[in-house]
Amino acid sequence: MLAVPGATALFGRLTRHWTAQRRTSEVLALCYGDPSRVTEEGYAAAVAEYEHRLTQPHFWDALARSARGLVGAYTMGGQQSLWRQAERVLAPTLLIYGGRDLLVSPRRAGRASAAFRDSRLLTLPDAGHVAMMEYPQAVAGAFRELLAETDRTFETLRGA
Repeated sequence: MLAVPGATALFGRLTRHWTAQRRTSEVLALCYGDPSRVTEEGYAAAVAEYEHRLTQPHFWDALARSARGLVGAYTMGGQQSLWRQAERVLAPTLLIYGGRDLLVSPRRAGRASAAFRDSRLLTLPDAGHVAMMEYPQAVAGAFRELLAETDRTFETLRGA
């Protein structure tokens, strides 16, 4: 919704009474499949960062422009389409999808797997948008596997 012209200003007015703690909690609920996985230290750091951002005169404008840019990148056609750009990626790619992601639907995983030529898919059913923060060991393990497989492929090709 923040990408809609005027929506950011309206949201700012409607939520002007929200504390940085409330704003942080709302963002974490949007990004995490299980916000309780955020440590107290992590939450405190996120609140401090939000408090700082709210003091910046460009905060709301930057938020609106970022949202519009993300929506535009997914909806633009032709060679600039993110899907078309994904088709040109030659490097092995690890795609990570959270089953509870509220920002990027896990239903996109099939399309993404088809778009990237050499992709591996890791789906974490209980993760949200920040799967790497919720399940760092699983993501790191999948990435190590990708590196090892890529290394084996390179050694095979080099020996041929």
